[in-house]
Order: sequence, then C-alpha cells, then structure tokens
Amino acid sequence: VHDLDSLRRIGGSAARGSDQLLLPGFEALIVHSQRMESYLRTQGVTCPMILMEAFDCLSEGKIPVREKSRMVAIAGNLAADKSGYLKDIGKVPLEWQLYGTNWAGSDSTRIEYHGEIAPEKLPETISGAFGIVWDGDSLDGLTGLYGAYALLNSPHKLSTYLAGGLPVIVAKNAAAADFVAREQVGVALNSLRELPELIHTMPEEDYQRYASNARRVGAQLRAGENTKRGEIRTLSIRSACFRRMPAHRPAKSQKPKIPPATIQQIRLDGRFLTEISC
Repeated sequence: VHDLDSLRRIGGSAARGSDQLLLPGFEALIVHSQRMESYLRTQGVTCPMILMEAFDCLSEGKIPVREKSRMVAIAGNLAADKSGYLKDIGKVPLEWQLYGTNWAGSDSTRIEYHGEIAPEKLPETISGAFGIVWDGDSLDGLTGLYGAYALLNSPHKLSTYLAGGLPVIVAKNAAAADFVAREQVGVALNSLRELPELIHTMPEEDYQRYASNARRVGAQLRAGENTKRGEIRTLSIRSACFRRMPAHRPAKSQKPKIPPATIQQIRLDGRFLTEISC
C-alpha cells in the first residue's frame, strides 16, 4: 500500500474503489503501520499484512556526519493545505531549512528555502541536526485532514531524513512515533514549540546516539532492505497458500470452467490493474 487516498479525500470514487474494493482481494498486503493494518481490518481486509514502517530510500551519495545545532530541516510538500503549520514556523526560534515543492514564501529571517532537490540526492544534500516529520495546520500536534492521516501512515520524509543519517522529530501521537522510539532515531513531541528547549538541554551523547542509530537505519533504507524483507515474507505467505490448495487439478485435456467475470481497468499510481469480479 503506497497511500490510502480515500482517507486523504483524493481521487473521489476511484480512490474509494481501490481502497475498499480492490485491497480485500489480495493474498497479502504490505502496509505502513500497525494502525493502518487495524484500520484496514475494519474495512473488511482479512489477508495477512506485512508492516513496512519506513519506506526504502535508495541513495548512493556520501552521507554527512551530523552534529547537534539549532538548524532543523523540513522536506516534502510544503503546500499550505498539507503543511499549514509552516505559516507559524518562523515564530519558533530555530534555523529552519526548507526543501520541497509548493512553498508560498515567508518574510521570516529564520527560514531558508533551498528549492526542490531530486529525491535520490536529498539525503546527502539536506542540512540540519534534525528532520521534522509533521503534517497539518498547527505547531501544536497533528490537526486537520493530513494531520489525521499521519496517525496511520509512514511519510516518505521520515525515510529521507534517516537515509541522510538525520535524527527525526515526530508528533507523539503519530504512527511513526512507535518506530522512532523503538529504533531510537529521534524524539516525539507534543508541539514543535518544545523543540528549541529540547535542543538546548539535550546532552551531546544523547544526540550522537540518535544520529548513530539514524545512520544505521538509514543504511538499511538506502540498500532497499525493507523491500527485500517484505518480498521474502510475501513469498512465504504465497507458498503457504499454495500448500493449502486442494491437490486435484484438471487433466490436460480438460478445460477448467471459468465463471462469467467482469473485467474492470482501474488506474492506480500510473499503472493499469485488472480487477476480476465474478
């Protein structure tokens, strides 16, 4: 699962069709988080689900050594409807480094906009001591449509920061907070207003522990390890399904009876998928 666009209110009936009608037909799904799995269970999906938790971020560039500072990075879609909290980010006394698309601009001298950088180059290019994983309208927690979606998903920016060896800051109630805490790659906050004090009081050894763990996890993401693990588990599930199938097969001279089926082409992520509903 790349995204559940029906929850983001993107794509209208086509998204609802893909999320609620297509997904239950798969033998297995790779999903973002335990919370996303729980949500899909409520939508009638019964197949095994494999947790991705962080997307791979293939990159071969040299990753800089990270040091604690007041410089903080924000990458991704900077549009007001998705990252509305940015309208107030200049009020937080830090050096904000912005990377991405749809930036409307700001008069704040605390903000430096670096434009859009190719995803495979961003991990080695991005500057800062922390990367911000935040969505919604407010500095004070996850709000609005995109803030609510962050309760289930694992944003690509999380992987981008970690691939660059950058510790992360997430909201305490975000789905990604469980992964961040377990891997010790950053800190979960209730509000971004807490960040200046956190940086000021954080011992250097604590920061270096987060940075070291971020480099460890990031190396796995740059090498595509999460995708490899997901594929292996998916193949294992498929193999188990085949072993449970009845031994009887139609003889070569026989043609198996196929019930009438309706073939519907569904455009999803730029590819045509075929859904057969008998």
